[in-house]
Amino acid sequence: GVIDSITVVPGDVVHAGDVIATVRAPGLQDLRSAATSLRAQARAARANYNRLKALAAQGIATRQELVNATAQADALDAEARGAAARLKNLGITGAESAGRSYELAAPISGVVLHREVSDGAPVLPDSVVVTILSTESVWFIAHVFERDLARVQVGNPASVTLNAYQDSDWDGKVSYLSNEVETDASTIAARIPLDNPDGRLRIGLFGTAQVVATGEVRPAAAW
Repeated sequence: GVIDSITVVPGDVVHAGDVIATVRAPGLQDLRSAATSLRAQARAARANYNRLKALAAQGIATRQELVNATAQADALDAEARGAAARLKNLGITGAESAGRSYELAAPISGVVLHREVSDGAPVLPDSVVVTILSTESVWFIAHVFERDLARVQVGNPASVTLNAYQDSDWDGKVSYLSNEVETDASTIAARIPLDNPDGRLRIGLFGTAQVVATGEVRPAAAW
């Protein structure tokens, strides 16, 4: 297809389902028609199976006829589901009216980081149109001094204070410790996931983490 228009720019906040672009696809109508046809065929095949099942119970239809009808109904059901899935992957449901364009919806809520294409650009099913960062939960990467590593373990509670919000603390737990020592500073990266329901936590903010370990509270140099 071809990008008709993109409705977002980097920095925009989007919610799942918001329209972020309109794509013109010459073959879209063929996909819609194929999906509609397969749904009709699948319904007819299933109705035929139910009819033969009733006749078989009366001894009128043969077992082989029923087996054949079952196989045909199952096959057409699978094809219809596949056609519907192809449209869904393009962000299209059966509710759209016929046409050669469709609206591309944001798959998640978050902040637009990058716009990867421009108006008029060709796109394929695997093309990236925009990059969206979910900010509902973020990672704070603390840098634990090598001498303190024995006191810090995955699962230790931690409290994070950011330079931008020094009157607020965010509580979390150490979820990961790097296997590699950063030789320049002799520190080990520790990941602390934090909930961010109000979006105050932004990428690149600096701060410190207080990690509870063996009954103590020890600071870790961090950003």
